[in-house]
Amino acid sequence: MVTDEAVAWLTKLRDKEKPFFLFVNYHEPHDPIASAPRFTKRYSDKGQRSRFQPDISSLAAHHGNVTQMDDAFGRLMKTLDEQNLSQNTMVFFTSDKAQPSSNRTLTVRRDRCVARRGRLRRGEFVYQE
Repeated sequence: MVTDEAVAWLTKLRDKEKPFFLFVNYHEPHDPIASAPRFTKRYSDKGQRSRFQPDISSLAAHHGNVTQMDDAFGRLMKTLDEQNLSQNTMVFFTSDKAQPSSNRTLTVRRDRCVARRGRLRRGEFVYQE
């Protein structure tokens, strides 16, 4: 749905005489996971649980969800090509920190922004040497 709206805006609604800024934010693969069956089918032979992430109820659904997002992003990039925009458009693809779902098996040492509220002050940067 998000990609459909972005594609519609790129092809029909934007002012083609002006530069543009488009922010597309995907939710995948966070809970609740809702993937179309055509994306999860290819992973149906995967187990139902991961020993490292016991709270993921279905790896097939998770992997399918990532594949679904990849497909959607590919459609967006294809639209940029079709609209002759890919050569003069900057695309930034970012993601969240993707921390493990369970803290029982893995310990993540957090940085100063995430671990404690209010630790970054007076012009400091997140990464300093």
